[in-house]
Amino acid sequence: MKERFAIRPLSRHVGAEIVGLDPRDVSDPELAQLVLDTYERYHLVLIRGHELTEAQQVELCQLVGVISARGGKGYAKAGRASALVSNRNGDVIFGDGELSFHSDLTFLEWPLKARSLHALVLPKEGGNTLFSNVHAAYEALPVELKARIDNLCARHAVTYERDGQLWVDEHTRPVVGHHSPSGKPVLMVSRAVTKDIPGMERPEFRALLKQLWAQIEREEFVYTHVWQMHDIVLWDNVMLQHARTTFDPAQPRTLRVVSVDSPEVAALEAAAQEQAAREKLAQQNVAPVVAS
Repeated sequence: MKERFAIRPLSRHVGAEIVGLDPRDVSDPELAQLVLDTYERYHLVLIRGHELTEAQQVELCQLVGVISARGGKGYAKAGRASALVSNRNGDVIFGDGELSFHSDLTFLEWPLKARSLHALVLPKEGGNTLFSNVHAAYEALPVELKARIDNLCARHAVTYERDGQLWVDEHTRPVVGHHSPSGKPVLMVSRAVTKDIPGMERPEFRALLKQLWAQIEREEFVYTHVWQMHDIVLWDNVMLQHARTTFDPAQPRTLRVVSVDSPEVAALEAAAQEQAAREKLAQQNVAPVVAS
C-alpha cells in the first residue's frame, strides 16, 4: 500500500492529499480503509485528477457516514443525494460571493457530520475554499478565556428567501461543542451564522464573538484550497469550519456537494420525519366540527 500511494499533508492542522488513488476504486476494502484513516487523522481528504459521477461521489462519502438530504427549510431537497453550489443554476443558493467561516447546519439541532465538494466548473481565479481546525483553535486559547466560554451557549440563525417566502432557522447550542466520536472540544461559534449569546448584552457578546472568530481565522489554523478541475474534497464538518473567497460573478463556478450524517443522526431524523408525517395525516383525518 505504501508503495502505491503517498499521503501529503496540506497544512499543519488541516488536510492531506492522497496521491495516486483513484476515488472510483473505493469499493476495494483496502483503499476504502486508506481514505477513512486519512479522513480521521487529517479531517480532510483531497484527491485530484478524476471526474466523478454523482454515484461515485456518493460511494466515497458513504465511507464516513450516511448520505443526507437535510438542509434549511428554504433549500432542503428531500430525497436528493447531491446538490450544486453554483452561480449558473437557478435551483441553488450561495452561488456567488464571499462566505464567512461556518460549519454547515449549526442553526439546526444536528450539524452535518461531513461534506464533500467536487469541482465541475471553475472560474479563472478566486472562489477558493478555506478550512479552519476549530479544535486546534480552541486548544490555543488562553486558559482564562476557555474558562469563560466553557459553559456559555450561543444562538445560530439563518434567514433567506425562496419562491417569494421568507424562511428562518435557528438553534441555540454550546459555544464549545464536542466532536464525535473523539470527544475533542471544538469552537462552535461562526462569523456566518452565530448571532448572539443569550443573557449577555450586545457590547459584551459582540466583543467576545469577535475575539473567537479572530482565533478561528488565524493563519496557523487555516488551509486555503485553490481548486483544480475535478478535485474532490471530503471533510469533517464539526472539526473544521469552512469559508469561501470572492470571485468574478461573470465567471461560472459549479461544484457538486454531497452531505453526510452520522448513522445516529440519520436514525433520529428519519424518526422525526415519520412522526411529522403521522401528525399531518392525523390532522387531515380530523372531521370538522359542525355547530348545531
